[in-house]
Amino acid sequence: MSLRVALARNPVLSASAAVALAAAGAFLAFGWAAPSMALQSMTDGSVTVCTPVHADGRVAIALPMVRNATNAEIVVTDAALVDPDAVRVVGFDLLPVAPPDVGYVGFPLDEVGLHPVFAPVTVAPGDEMVVAIALEPTSDAASRTEGVRLTYEVDGRLGTGSVDVMLAMETAPAGGVCGD
Repeated sequence: MSLRVALARNPVLSASAAVALAAAGAFLAFGWAAPSMALQSMTDGSVTVCTPVHADGRVAIALPMVRNATNAEIVVTDAALVDPDAVRVVGFDLLPVAPPDVGYVGFPLDEVGLHPVFAPVTVAPGDEMVVAIALEPTSDAASRTEGVRLTYEVDGRLGTGSVDVMLAMETAPAGGVCGD
């Protein structure tokens, strides 16, 4: 009996077999990780960082980390904020984890090389990267976001996914202090 006949006679087997075949294909293509799990957050959301914005009204934060859990290249194609309140993304990059204590809060954009225009970023198989995000408050009050949602493609053709990198980020108005 062929698989085709078995699937036609048993609709429950059909759905289960489809899931099994998809998982097997994901394993072969991605090395254990399906597209939705290919890029993994290494930040659990238990930390909140806060910084005043600079005189230009923007600020960069680079602390959360992600890891490519596959044996294929991942291209991050978009970055969006998770539950933003009075803030928007104006720049983005992924930085290598070197030295091991890399991470910064509150740098002006021109010091960290983040540009106001987003460009896709490639993450090699197994690489760990720091998520650098440039923020711009949309009001004169403090702003907040719960993290960054990265959308990506695996090996350019094998699938897409997204990951929420949870790190609460807050800004204070330029010249202000956090907690006011």
